[in-house]
Amino acid sequence: MVAWSCAAVNGQASEYALRFVGMWLVSHGTKNVLGDAAINIRPHGGGNGFPSAHTSAAVFGASSLVHDCVTGNPWVQGVVLLSAGYVGGSRMEVKAHDLWQVLFGALYGWLFERLLRRPSRVRAMVVRELVRLRGWTALQFRAVFRR
Repeated sequence: MVAWSCAAVNGQASEYALRFVGMWLVSHGTKNVLGDAAINIRPHGGGNGFPSAHTSAAVFGASSLVHDCVTGNPWVQGVVLLSAGYVGGSRMEVKAHDLWQVLFGALYGWLFERLLRRPSRVRAMVVRELVRLRGWTALQFRAVFRR
């Protein structure tokens, strides 16, 4: 919430929210696609553990804060990064996730925060592919409904 507030002050709240929602959808989509795969099983039992979405959200926010809001203060940057690390560690401590689930959650958060910023080649490619996919899907639906 602090990172989103900072983005709002900088006039980037909607762009930040769009990247965050994308990260959330991919994180939870991965959990659902993996189903009962071994990597998706939580240490305490149960499924939908890969990746750790709490860690993804924490790293996403920490990366945004470090790069956009507290750039001139290495002490505050350190505290922000340690806080994100604490979230991942706490997920392992309560046996909600294992190390790999937390590490990949952190990777998801960092990738979505850094690589999908405006303007980036990765973001342009993702948007181009989504538009292409949307066009293909629309054509397929039209063909089905014409029958």
